[in-house]
Amino acid sequence: MKPIVVLKIGRSEAGRRSAQAHTGSLVGSDEVADAVMRQYGVIRVNSLDEMTETLAAFYTDRLPSDTGVGAIYVSGGAAGLVSDLSADFGIDLPDLAPQTIERLEAVIPEYGTVGNPLDTTGQAGAIPELMRGAIEGMAEDPSIHTIVYGQAYPTIVDLDTPAGEVMRVAHEKYPDKVFLAVSLVPGEIATQRRRDTGGPPHEPVTNWGGVPFLQGVENGLRAVAHLNNYASYLRNRSPNGRVAGDSAVAEMARELVRASEGKPLVERTAKHLLTMYGITTTPEQLATTADEAVAAANEIGYPVVLKIESPDITHKTDAGGVLLNISDDAAVRAGFDEIMANARSYNPDADLAGVLVQQMAQPGGREMIVGMTRDPDFGPAVAVGLGGVFVEVLKDVALGVPPLTDTAARDMLDRLQGKAILDGTRGQGPADVDAVVDTLLKFSQLCLDLRDDVVEIDINPLLVYENGALVVDCLVVPG
Repeated sequence: MKPIVVLKIGRSEAGRRSAQAHTGSLVGSDEVADAVMRQYGVIRVNSLDEMTETLAAFYTDRLPSDTGVGAIYVSGGAAGLVSDLSADFGIDLPDLAPQTIERLEAVIPEYGTVGNPLDTTGQAGAIPELMRGAIEGMAEDPSIHTIVYGQAYPTIVDLDTPAGEVMRVAHEKYPDKVFLAVSLVPGEIATQRRRDTGGPPHEPVTNWGGVPFLQGVENGLRAVAHLNNYASYLRNRSPNGRVAGDSAVAEMARELVRASEGKPLVERTAKHLLTMYGITTTPEQLATTADEAVAAANEIGYPVVLKIESPDITHKTDAGGVLLNISDDAAVRAGFDEIMANARSYNPDADLAGVLVQQMAQPGGREMIVGMTRDPDFGPAVAVGLGGVFVEVLKDVALGVPPLTDTAARDMLDRLQGKAILDGTRGQGPADVDAVVDTLLKFSQLCLDLRDDVVEIDINPLLVYENGALVVDCLVVPG
């Protein structure tokens, strides 16, 4: 599989298109394009300079076997800059093994710094033993898979010198490691004179193992990150893991959506659609009278939630159409009348089907949002992020395109800035990430099956517990 590097223009948009669901206002076509490229291993760059360095990095005859990068530079300032930029670009600079540190301390001057990045001091170019010890020490560390050798500025290397011989041998001696030279600044490649004769270089090269010297530490390190990410994509991709489609279920789902005649599905119907794909939702019943509401509440079990059901009222809270934690028959009767009155006042022309009596979800669940929006170019895109009323403020959302695999779904969760909430905080145990992944895979199949019938789906919230996940509310917009 050949790598593809893309510079896509048109990242900015004057505004988000008007959308009835939360998900539609969170995602734009550029974000969807980004998700498509990420999911299929396409490398996206943001400038021509970044593209040039990335294409140069892919001249390598080998790919990293893992993510660990070891950086070697000739000053502490350069090492610090590389450390900062690596953190920005997601480059893994692992701690060196104790035996590596001991080995490097034997060759690095006292005024250098042994670590990762490694500060060899300016003596490295003049003392081949120092350069050899640094490169071989890094190459033999079990956590290092790519070695970045830093130059101050772009310069030709003469292989017919002690330092050049170290570079020549390293690429051949360590066939499982990737070697890259990255200068701190870009520019015209300089030709250095030989130290012994003052004449021109005998074997001048501007590449290391076939990879052109990368120019400029910022775009050079971006290229290193792209190389690592692409290698990780190839190692981890799998055609397996997605839910197998069921044509009979798909046809029933399409009929259910089409029966709404273009109106948003009411919550009860939308959640029934989810249950057809094996997604767990709250138990609930529709009541058209206060007596029916009381009977439903007793059957479901207190406490319950009351919600207005109307295809003309999509955001029920805005209409005063939601009451939580109702705990007895009298409160159900009063709540039924209150919700119906609020809904009539909010939209006098709305078609009111009744009040949905729903099981009150157990406390302790972490709120997430799962949604779908249909891009005009790429079709359905799946979004997942932190849920609840703050979703549009935080905008902590990751996108993927169906069909999702287990690996793709977990990658989406890992990209969330609030992922620590799922890992467990302040006495809470870890959330059931496997249940979220299972929901995403099933939802991905639903989105594929309804790609021509639905423009948006909004599950908000999906409550995730230490054991299991539960859909509390859902909006489906046909189109």
